[in-house]
Amino acid sequence: MDLKNADDRYRQAATKAVRFWSFTDPVIQIVSVSENVTYRIQALEGVFVLRLHRPRYHTLQELQSERQWTNALLSSGTAVPRGVETKDGRYYVEVSIGKNERRYVGVTNWIEGVPIRHLSNKMTAKQIEDQFEKLGEIAARLHNHSSVWKMAQDFSRHSFDTEGYFGEKPFWGKYWQSPSLKIVEKRLILDKTKILREVLLAYGKNDATYSLIHGDLHFGNVLVRDNETAIIDFDDAGYGWHQYELAVALSDDEISDEADSQSNQEALIRGYRRHRAFSEVAKGLIDSFILIRAMVSLGWIEQRPEHRSELRVRQQIDHICNLCEIYKEPSL
Repeated sequence: MDLKNADDRYRQAATKAVRFWSFTDPVIQIVSVSENVTYRIQALEGVFVLRLHRPRYHTLQELQSERQWTNALLSSGTAVPRGVETKDGRYYVEVSIGKNERRYVGVTNWIEGVPIRHLSNKMTAKQIEDQFEKLGEIAARLHNHSSVWKMAQDFSRHSFDTEGYFGEKPFWGKYWQSPSLKIVEKRLILDKTKILREVLLAYGKNDATYSLIHGDLHFGNVLVRDNETAIIDFDDAGYGWHQYELAVALSDDEISDEADSQSNQEALIRGYRRHRAFSEVAKGLIDSFILIRAMVSLGWIEQRPEHRSELRVRQQIDHICNLCEIYKEPSL
């Protein structure tokens, strides 16, 4: 759906939602449409972001939990979006879109900056490598925080664990059931899925390598302005292995050139180790999580008809199969 058609569909709901907040003379402008619909609010009080969240992706409790973590990160000095409360002290309201759709709506402050991804076409390979090193530092600081942070008893987010990846109800769907898979491709993927499950079960979970993660920490979600960095879009934040966080960054094919993938990975880990321990065993699992990211991304695409095309699905399947062919089970 393009911006104009999306605005025609969602503007009335966004306008209705804005009234729950104490904004003076708000002017709203649609800025993006993906699984969420995002509006920019210009008001006397400043500039803000209004997000209409994808239906049935997160419960209200899960959205409120996301806000708890970002508030805690803000208090620790990490630059992330700041939630704005409604007139009656809520972070989210619910609005109707037409007769059959309801969405939760939340507001944060607008963070000025440019996504690193948008700058990458002007960067040299060395400059991109430097950005991976900085991203490693960011990831380490996030994990340092989440590994010791004491969350409220009602805190609730999804899990990117073996069940979240490969279980009966995986978070992004059963990628191995994609109707576009050929028999030989499905057999290959199921074989590697079994190995990956066994690897993760043997590796186990502990605070050193498993905690809350951002879950989508690529260069489209890192903003830079005057040498300052901010992290946005915690929509996929949940419990997961720290290597998955790094794999997401390394899987960003819009910035990570395949020819430089090894040097980018080394830079990412170098930055990470500057602030948090990361063993050679932990490092040896990154390729496993790069494969997992590719697999579950197929499930993500299949769940979202607005993003699905036969070409995109075929490219993703080919990518997964290529990774499967070269994958080597790590030593634990």
